Amino acid sequence: MRVVGLAAPLWDVHNGLGLPQLAELRLALLLSSLIGREREAKQKSAGLRSHTLVGVASALMVRT
Repeated sequence: MRVVGLAAPLWDVHNGLGLPQLAELRLALLLSSLIGREREAKQKSAGLRSHTLVGVASALMVRT
């Protein structure tokens, strides 16, 4: 008897998952880093680290 989980696995290579997810996370990292760098250059309160963390975390939440 096979037990099936409720959620799909994140890195299921057989279903075409894995590389596209990594590409999306890299894009989220790049774009949020650019926003954070711009805010840091303008001496705003939330800078590079904050925006990078929030951008990647939100991409992970949306993806799963």
